[in-house]
Formats: sequence, C-alpha cells, structure tokens
Amino acid sequence: MQKLMYLSVILGSMFCIIGCKDSYTPDILKVQTSYLVIEGILNTNGPTLITLTRTTELNNNNTNIEAGAVVSVENETNNSIQFLNYTNNGIYYSSNLNLENGKRYRVRIITGIGREYLSEYVVAKTSPQIDSISWIRKDDGVEIEVSTHDLTNRHKFYKWWYEETWEIRSFFNSRQVFVGNGVVRPRNANEMVDVGWKVNSSKSIHLATSAGLEQEVINKKPLLFIEPGSEKLAERYSILVKQQVLEEDAYNFFQVMKKNTESLGTIFDPLPSDLAGNIKCVTNPLEPVIGFITASSITEKRIFIDKQELPDWKFTQSCVLDRITNDPDSLNHAFTGAEYIPLDAILSEIFPGVIAAYSMTTAKCADCTKRGGGTVKPTFW
Repeated sequence: MQKLMYLSVILGSMFCIIGCKDSYTPDILKVQTSYLVIEGILNTNGPTLITLTRTTELNNNNTNIEAGAVVSVENETNNSIQFLNYTNNGIYYSSNLNLENGKRYRVRIITGIGREYLSEYVVAKTSPQIDSISWIRKDDGVEIEVSTHDLTNRHKFYKWWYEETWEIRSFFNSRQVFVGNGVVRPRNANEMVDVGWKVNSSKSIHLATSAGLEQEVINKKPLLFIEPGSEKLAERYSILVKQQVLEEDAYNFFQVMKKNTESLGTIFDPLPSDLAGNIKCVTNPLEPVIGFITASSITEKRIFIDKQELPDWKFTQSCVLDRITNDPDSLNHAFTGAEYIPLDAILSEIFPGVIAAYSMTTAKCADCTKRGGGTVKPTFW
C-alpha cells in the first residue's frame, strides 16, 4: 500500500509537470543589447563594404541597422584618411580604396550620437587565386568543393563565401494574363514568366587552414551540399565563390563565431564563447563591440552545372491542368487573388475565332516569380 501511495504521488507530480504549462520568458531576453556589430573587409582590389548593425533581443527577428555614421579608413604610414559613403541597410561603401599590399590600415567609426569606435591596424594581404571549384555526386546530392594553394608559403588561413544563381522553369507556359474586371489578354514578350532565375548567398562561415600541413594547399574543401531533387540543379546552376586570406587571430575569431552561430542547439554542442574582435569603443572602453576588420584582396571563381551533367536528377513539380469558361464572372472568380493563372485560350468548336474558355493552373506552376524567381537574365548567364 505504501508503495502504491508513493507511486500515486509521483504520477500526480508528473501529471502536474506535464499538464500545467505556463509561458516563461528567460531573463536573458532582458539583458542589455544594442551592441555595435561591424562586418567588413578592406578590399585591396575592388569595392569595400562595411556593414554596421546592432544586436537585438533573442526574440527580435528584425535587423537593427546603424545609419548616419561616419566611417573612414586610415593609413598608418601618413595617416591619410578615406571616407566611405552610406548606401542603405547599414552598408558603407567605397568603389576603390587603393590600398597597398603590406601596408597597415585601420577603421574609425563615429556614430550619429557621437560614439567613436576604432579598429586595430591590420596588414593588407594578397589572396592567392582559387585553383578550382569542383563538385561530386554524393548520397544522391551534390557537394561543391574549393581548392587553393599559396606558392609563397606565407598564407595558412582562408575564408570563403559564395553566391548561387540557378535557372527555374515553369511546368506550364502562361501565354495569357488576367488584367482584372473579367478581362484576359495575350501576354507581351516582356511579360513572359515561364523562365526565371533565383539567387542565394552563403549564410555559413567557411574556413580552412593549412597550418600543420607539409604544403600550403587546401584540397577540395567542402562548401555546401545540394540536397537530392533540389530545384537548383533542375536546369542550370552557377556558383560564384570568393576567397580571402586571414591572419591567425582573425581566423580564430571567425572560428569562435562559427561555433557560436552554427553549432549550438543541443546539450552536446560547445557553449557560447565571447567574441574578442579587433575593434574597441573609444568613448567607452568597457562597451562590448562585435566584429573583426581584415584587409586583403578578394579572388573569385565561377562554375556552371547543366542538367545534362545530372541526367537522373529527380526534381519534380506537382501541377494540375484545368479550364475556366470565358465569361467575366467565372474569370473574376478564378483569377482574382492570383491563386490561379490562365495559360492558353481555347477556341469554340461552334463559333470560329471565339474564345470559349481558358486553360489554367496554379500560379506557382506557370509563373516563376511565384517561386521566388526574377525574370531578368543575369549578365553572366
């Protein structure tokens, strides 16, 4: 009996724990935020972009941009100053800073409310060329890899990022367009939406080092994996990979950032680490600042993958074909709200030249813009 009573108490406690759920907001959401985040590379062979944002609460998905700042680059040798222009979304830009390889530079930031931030001096470096961007079929998907090496044996730490572009084609071709008020008309040439292109940029941090190796070679470092049947490889795909070299302290910083942003989520993952960058707040030295300024040239390489190279790629679309009578009420009912889209005119079998109906399908099956694509063909395509 005593054991049963204990069991009853335990079960009752478990029921209360499982059944009584109250919302809980951890105190971590209430700590001070709005620390400055600085992202950028002082590019020695092209445009320089420095992005300024501020941290937000964990439950805030909006980007808090830092506009209205004065951002400048200083040369250690003669203290010459070059200013970056503000564009939008917290981005400060210069088309060419004319930085010299081997010289030391730093970034100075004065925000709109007068807070001043200063980076340490960094040496401008020259990045080796990318040897190759290759791909391999693996687990029915495709893995894309990068290879590089340094003939001078001076560079051991690398960072990459990329931009993907792929062509998408609609299952059906829409040659008609609904313009409202029960009216459907043929599309003009510039209104065709059966072919489009989608763009995606890397979200992860990609790093590698040749430290400890006999040669300064990075061979087939995996960059990304494209899942089997992905629309990316259904027609034609391209990836532009960009590469820069890092100092060891910059490499260590981005390694910590990678662990903090990509490897958290289970009790077995590493705990978050403090990001000790190379930027300080001059106004308040105790204020945390997140970011690491680097200076180097950026090398890049692009490859294409055509569907003919993957003959058994199993991308599928589930689409239906239907028809709608050609009268204003029916057309308004079918096409208002853009869930469906007209395809082709169907002529009457009784009255020559008269449109009796229209074939139709769901918008995503005939309009590539409904799948996130744009109809402007990239210049490199």
